[in-house]
Amino acid sequence: MSSEDEDTIRYFTFNANKVVESSYDSFTWLTQSTDYFWALDIVNINHEYEFIHKFVVEYFKDNPEDYLWFDDAEWHYTADDILRLRQRPYNPKWCSEKVI
Repeated sequence: MSSEDEDTIRYFTFNANKVVESSYDSFTWLTQSTDYFWALDIVNINHEYEFIHKFVVEYFKDNPEDYLWFDDAEWHYTADDILRLRQRPYNPKWCSEKVI
C-alpha cells in the first residue's frame, strides 16, 4: 500500500452481539424492558458517517432482525428505520440523534 492510498482508506469496526440474560454490557439499557435478541454496535467511527450509513443499509437488507446503536446513545435504530432512512436524502445527523 502506498502513502497515497492511506488517505482514501475508510474503516470502522462493529460488534454483532447476542444478548444473554446473564450478561451486563453496554446493551443492557436496550434489553431490560424488551426482548431484543441481537444488536449491532459500531465503534472506531473516525468521522466516516456517510460511509457507515451506506454499510448499514446493506447490512440491514440481510439482517432485518438486528438493531443499530451508537455507544452512549439512549436510542437505537431498527432495520426498518435504516431502510426508511435510505429513501430520504442523506442526513448527517443520523448518527448523533434519531432522525426517523
